[in-house]
Amino acid sequence: MVEDLEGSWKKREYHVPQLVYTSMLFGAISSRLVVDILAGKKLTENATIDLQGLFLNNGEKLKLSITKYKKIISLIKEL
Repeated sequence: MVEDLEGSWKKREYHVPQLVYTSMLFGAISSRLVVDILAGKKLTENATIDLQGLFLNNGEKLKLSITKYKKIISLIKEL
């Protein structure tokens, strides 16, 4: 999403496509949480869901992380 952030920041007509997917996933996750709350189950305070990470090996995850942080640093320098 870092590339999408840069695209929407530099090109005003660009829109972030992940927002639709994120909102759909949030709806699925939050509805499950509501069921658990109504059932009286204790919920964890925090949860991290990394769907992309499920499909990458460790080398690919490391490469993606390095690329992402380099891009973030370059965007911060532009501020």
